[in-house]
Amino acid sequence: MKKIVDFNGLPAFNILNRPVKVVEIHPDLHSPMSFRSDPLSIGRPIPYAKAEQCMLAHSAIMKLHGFEENEGDTINVVLTRSRQITSAEQFLGVPFIRWLEYIHSVLESQYAPGLVQIVTKLVFAFYTDTFLNDPELNFSEAEKENKKGRISVFLVPVVLDTSKNILGAGSEVYDFGSLQP
Repeated sequence: MKKIVDFNGLPAFNILNRPVKVVEIHPDLHSPMSFRSDPLSIGRPIPYAKAEQCMLAHSAIMKLHGFEENEGDTINVVLTRSRQITSAEQFLGVPFIRWLEYIHSVLESQYAPGLVQIVTKLVFAFYTDTFLNDPELNFSEAEKENKKGRISVFLVPVVLDTSKNILGAGSEVYDFGSLQP
């Protein structure tokens, strides 16, 4: 068993500015964290119109596994094969932060600054063959192989009015990149 006692080399108390309970995690309850570099994918903006099919496909795939918007229905799920789990994604932070700042500034300038709120949604997605084989997206063969049939997360900036109604979204989403494991 391993105890988690610090965060980036600093005591957890100092990071969170409050006492933190140290929890023991039994190794059988989680898979070991790995960091892939094969193929290295740093994350990148993707046109919303192209990413939308993956976001819609995620809901369809989840329904096949018994996950619905409303819980409690009786289901009879029969799966013919397993799929590889996605436990995390890794990406380069600096290009992502620059993109996020840029897209927020564009959205703020298009709508009434100060009168709208820009929120960022993490939207689950399922990489479809059509998406991965789109020549405009230019995925390498190694990226296609790594992403085929996998669940991912896209970052989607959304513009809300003061009543929290959606006014619009950016023309791009951010695909974080390397799936783990």
